[in-house]
Amino acid sequence: MAIKLIALDLDGTLITRDLKVSKANREAIRWAAEQNIHVVVATGRSMGIVPPDVFMIPEIRYLITSNGAIISDKQKGVISRTCIDEEVMQQLIKSVDGLDEMVEYFVEGVSHTQTKFWEIVENAHRRGQKSPYYYYHRVPEADLPSFARKNAKHVEMMCVKYGLAADPRVKMALHEKVLAIGGVKATTSLPFDCEVVSGRAGKGMALMKLADILGVEPHEIMAMGDSLNDLEMIQKAGIGVAMGDARMELKPEADFVTKTNQEDGVAHAIYEMVEKHRGV
Repeated sequence: MAIKLIALDLDGTLITRDLKVSKANREAIRWAAEQNIHVVVATGRSMGIVPPDVFMIPEIRYLITSNGAIISDKQKGVISRTCIDEEVMQQLIKSVDGLDEMVEYFVEGVSHTQTKFWEIVENAHRRGQKSPYYYYHRVPEADLPSFARKNAKHVEMMCVKYGLAADPRVKMALHEKVLAIGGVKATTSLPFDCEVVSGRAGKGMALMKLADILGVEPHEIMAMGDSLNDLEMIQKAGIGVAMGDARMELKPEADFVTKTNQEDGVAHAIYEMVEKHRGV
């Protein structure tokens, strides 16, 4: 079962805490490409906030972003977009109406959020506390519900970000409320957020769609990640890899547990698993 496609999550997986790709990981990606293996990104981030250190890697041509809502080819642009169904989106908007938390609606790779939360991000950026990519790819909306209703058919992902001190039961209640609407998937990449995409999206679904485009079979795929939004692709791929410090829910589902992102876990897994499955 030779590996022909490797899908890499970003945060907690490929990139380090300072949003960089280590020399070892970069060399492993280059080596994999030399073995005629497609290396793709699969992230919850929108295209606009994929770190330049990742985007500029020449061996990475395809990117799955917004938790599988978007598949892009760096040479051709967006090749697949799966938005939340309009009727479902209208119900989702009602489900967060009056919620005193940061809500984001992603339209064409750009986050739209309430003005008051955008101002918090702006002030943090001015103090050098946040990445400028978060700042430049968020748009403030004085009336966010109105914006969302008008653009309901174009929303790729809805994200609710809770304050660090928020009661986790509130997040759980919204998670259940969202799933009860139907037609969506609700996941998380961080302990304090809830990320919602179409039931026809998700990293796993997008990965299978891209694999089909590239002529790769599911058993020829290796997928690597660390958080709950990576679970679907780890389950669907022929070889699932969990990072050394991955969420405990991922490790039992993985075929291999590698080192952490700070220890070049991506490189370790690429060399180990490609060699192990070469010609099998």
